[in-house]
Amino acid sequence: MSVKHTVFLQVFVLLMGGCYTQMQPDKPKMPELWLDAKGVHQDYTAMNPPVGLNLTAAIPLLRDAETIDKIKQSLEQFAGLLWADTFGQLYIKQVILRNNSQDGYIHFEKLEKLGGHARFGGPFTVNTNLLDLDQKTGRKGVGVKVLAAGIMHEFGHSMLLLKDEYGTTRECIMHPQSRTSHFCESCEKELLDRFKNWKFPVGDERAKWVNQNKVPEPTITMGKY
Repeated sequence: MSVKHTVFLQVFVLLMGGCYTQMQPDKPKMPELWLDAKGVHQDYTAMNPPVGLNLTAAIPLLRDAETIDKIKQSLEQFAGLLWADTFGQLYIKQVILRNNSQDGYIHFEKLEKLGGHARFGGPFTVNTNLLDLDQKTGRKGVGVKVLAAGIMHEFGHSMLLLKDEYGTTRECIMHPQSRTSHFCESCEKELLDRFKNWKFPVGDERAKWVNQNKVPEPTITMGKY
């Protein structure tokens, strides 16, 4: 084959490759939501999962680096709970954490009582006193774990519109005294009724799903958005 023919073939292949690339359909963009001090100000019940959440978190009073690090760890664990409890329908993509600020979807504050408070569709508050459980129990890391569950509980009110399960015998994260980090069957049914595009695995597939699907790692940064 002559040099001229070789060059022609190379150009032809490059051109065809370019045409092939251009003809490829764009990958569908995963839906995302921003959650800020306004709360949940967009209807996402009809969105096709998985839905990535970008949220802001505020620490109203200036905190030290150690406390901020523990709050970050709690947010990472919360991301794992959300992923597992919704079986991948929702995941945390990004968190903007603001120190010495009131501007956030989540507020980390020291409260007199354990727990927190939230309203349907609105921003919510969790109690950083839960981090003191390390000293009270003598078990390192328990405060971070409980704070993560507290975030998930209040998120259940705000984002998922779930009510408290107090006064029931159900083992549910909406009933903190039951000391579980998962939703009960009643809450799961309510979620599937509300979010028509959601699907949860059943039977033996549930445990397999958690083991086979790695939690997307959220990006947690300090500053503004």
